[in-house]
This record gives sequence, C-alpha cells and structure tokens, in this order.
Amino acid sequence: MRRRIVQELRDIASVVVVRNGLLVFEHYRPGSDADTLRDVQSVTKSVVSALVGVALQENLLRDIEQPIAELLPEAAVLFQDARAGQVTLRHILGFTAGFEPESTMDRWARRLGGGGTLRRALGRPLVAAPGERFSYDNTTAYIASAALARAAKQSASKYAESHLFQPLGIARYEWPADSDGNNPPHAGLHLRTRDMAKLGQLFLDLGRWGERQLIPAPYAAAATSRQSAGGPPAQSWAYGYFWWVVPSGAARSPFLANGLGGQFIHVDPASRTVVAITADPSQASNARGHSLALLRSLLPTTIALS
Repeated sequence: MRRRIVQELRDIASVVVVRNGLLVFEHYRPGSDADTLRDVQSVTKSVVSALVGVALQENLLRDIEQPIAELLPEAAVLFQDARAGQVTLRHILGFTAGFEPESTMDRWARRLGGGGTLRRALGRPLVAAPGERFSYDNTTAYIASAALARAAKQSASKYAESHLFQPLGIARYEWPADSDGNNPPHAGLHLRTRDMAKLGQLFLDLGRWGERQLIPAPYAAAATSRQSAGGPPAQSWAYGYFWWVVPSGAARSPFLANGLGGQFIHVDPASRTVVAITADPSQASNARGHSLALLRSLLPTTIALS
C-alpha cells in the first residue's frame, strides 16, 4: 500500500488505518509526520455533528427538533419566508432546510444591507419547504455552528476543546474564528490524521469513548444513518447529520466524513475499520481522486463511490 501511495497516488499526504480499535497502518508524506496538523476542509462538518451530540448529552440542546428560531432568536426577524419558522436543527444537520443555496446569496446580502455570514444565512428565502429537498450548502451548515455556540455560551472551538477534544486525547488543533467570532463548519479546522481517526472510532462505537458516553447512542446512530437520499456533490451516497452514508446491505452501512481534495474519515462498521486520509486540499486533487482510489482498494466490498 505504501509503495502504491508513493508511486501512483501522490496527492495523498497521510493515511491512518484503525482496525478493532488498534492502529494497523499509517503513512506520511516525506517532510511531515504523525504530529503534522492537516487541513480537513468539510470534515469539519462531522466534527460539528459530534459537538451537537455532546451538547445533547449535556442537555444544552433539548433535541434536534428544536426550531432554529428558538436557538437563534434573531432568526425570527431575519426570515424572509414564514415557512422558515418550521426549520429545525435536524433540517440544518441534514441539509434539508430549504434555504436558497449560497451560490446566489450575494444579492440577498445586498438586500439585507450587508452583515455577517449568520445574518445572510438566516435572511435567505426558501426555495423548498423544510424537509422536502436535500441541498448541500456551506452557509446552511454555518447556522448549526452558530446555534451550537449560542447554546454552549462559548465558541464552537472552545466547546470542542474542553468537551470533545480533551476526552478524546486531542491536544493540538487549529480552528480560527471568523470576524463574527464563529468557527466556520465547512473549513478552517486542522487536525492530526490520528485524531481524525478518533472521531470515526467515536461514531463507530455509538458515541462511547472508553468508559464515557460522550454522545447519546441514538443520536450517533441516526447521524451516521440514511436520513435522506442525499445528492450533489456525491451522487451515489445518502446523507445523515453532517455525515455521508454509503448504501449497502449491511446491518449498519459504512459512513464517512468528506472534505475537498480527498480528506476522508471512512468507517466500515462490519469490519470495525476506520480509515483517515488527507490529501492536497485543491480542486485538482479532488478531480484526480487519489484518496477515493485508495479507499476502493482498502474496502472494495463496502464502499460505492461516485
């Protein structure tokens, strides 16, 4: 495997494979090592999903059926459509809120007179009823990070540090805040590859880490199970709550966190295998698909890749 990565799959920067809770393989591009922080791109969304689970476990969130307007009261003023009052945290986590995608957000930002990302995110009109349609959208994900921070009364990164990263033994990370003090959930987070694998192991074990239940087991199961059919940018995967789900006939389907360029945490419950991969975070690397090729060779019977 190492020879193939070096000779053929050159976009790959690091690989960690964990089987039955044991580290069985790791590889790092020359010039880096196990302690190098990696830009995980949209894998960050799955970290936010974990933080929502921690907040549920600690009763900071009532449940994921809470309306966004309860968690972010300013939403009631910013909503452009009465149906937006029905948008819940579950809709945000599953990308079924119905907001107009971010690609056409600029005109709505101008209409609202500028303002931060959260103000623009909440002020978009709806193009579908809540729960009706899947639409992968970074700005919708931002609402989840902001709602979590509001419930925790601290930034998502500070909450993660004390309530998720420390229990998992994650000592080093980077997750800068934006100008509004929020931590974007679609990019910016840097983690060690071994620590990415820890997140996969946590969800594989239904929220349990050692003797502690960090995340409610029902939420961990639901987050990594099919909640919708999904859609672009992954044509053949279903979607849970900030996790992609690979259709399969297994009792529990494989699931994965996915970031631009080939950043992956892939979990195969049947074989109790977690694979964390990082690669050059670029569109060119994304197009070449070296990380996907490696996943196919590692778990050919468990992953269907578009």
